[in-house]
Amino acid sequence: MKKMSAPVKVKRYTIDEANKAVRYFSAPVLEAMRAYSIIKMAEKVIRHCPSASEEYVLHSRLYQKGMEKAFGLGHEFHKKYGVDFKDYKYGKLVIPGIYEDREIDFVWFFNEGTIKGWKTEDDNPLSRRDISELLAA
Repeated sequence: MKKMSAPVKVKRYTIDEANKAVRYFSAPVLEAMRAYSIIKMAEKVIRHCPSASEEYVLHSRLYQKGMEKAFGLGHEFHKKYGVDFKDYKYGKLVIPGIYEDREIDFVWFFNEGTIKGWKTEDDNPLSRRDISELLAA
């Protein structure tokens, strides 16, 4: 008979903690986004110049390295912090949060190296304006 393991307790961040967490994650997120852009560049070269063997090998290696880095970071975030890094193009970082005793997910978008702002996913108890006012306080 198989033992049932206890469900993993997800750390829920307050708005202040999540704001600090975003600063902590910004460097690796931007690194993963750069890796993603290398992947896309390599895909274009491979697709358009399959006969250019030297370039193909170089970009295949870049592709492999970029994939490993991007997906490795995403896995590490989830395993260590319960934070999901979902979108390698726009840098969508989902942070499990809590606000006024309600469990919500904060979604932070890094777009081309800039932080776009907060929003909540699915059930939307806070608007972007509400959250930005709280962060400014």
